[in-house]
Amino acid sequence: MVDKQGARSAGRFLDLSQQYNNEQITKNDLISQTSKLGFVNVIDAFHVVNNEDVPERFFIDERKQNNGIRITEVLYELFSDNHNTSLLEETEAR
Repeated sequence: MVDKQGARSAGRFLDLSQQYNNEQITKNDLISQTSKLGFVNVIDAFHVVNNEDVPERFFIDERKQNNGIRITEVLYELFSDNHNTSLLEETEAR
């Protein structure tokens, strides 16, 4: 694993990754903790590119209200034939 992924330089998940790199924990330990910690901030950070919120959101975070996310029309538009280039660019931005 690489030492840094994303904009943060520290955190529980990154610490675990470093411990695995240093052979302080096993691969199974890393996998177990990844399922608990690896995606904690992903939903909140998804719409942030270059430290700024993107103007249009692909989903609305409703985890607190109904334990899920709601997909917006903007995401469906990216899948249309007219926007294939945009989908690739959006994927690469993340």
